[in-house]
Amino acid sequence: MARETFLGSACTGSDGAYSRTLTLTNTAISSAEQVHVEGLLKTVTTDYTISHAASASVITFSSTFAVFNNDEIVVEYTVAPATPSSSAVSGVTYTTVGKIE
Repeated sequence: MARETFLGSACTGSDGAYSRTLTLTNTAISSAEQVHVEGLLKTVTTDYTISHAASASVITFSSTFAVFNNDEIVVEYTVAPATPSSSAVSGVTYTTVGKIE
C-alpha cells in the first residue's frame, strides 16, 4: 500500500474553494484508493472523484466540499502491477504463469 500526504495548498484553486483538484505523484494506482482530509475518510463520488490517465491520477473534490490550504490530505492506494513492455528487452517474450498446485 502506498501513501501520499499533501497540504490543501497543493490543490488547484483558492483557499477554501470547492472543486479543487489534486494530482498524485504515482500514476500506476489501482481504483482502491482511500482519501482522508483532516483525518476523516472521504467517500468517492460524494466527496471526490478520481480519474486515472497514463500521465497522472487526479482527485477532484466535489462542488460541496471546501478544501483549505492548511488541510492535511492523505491518499492511500495500491500500486497497480507494472505491465512488461515487449520493447524493454529485445527477443524476450513475457508469459503469464498460473498458480501451481
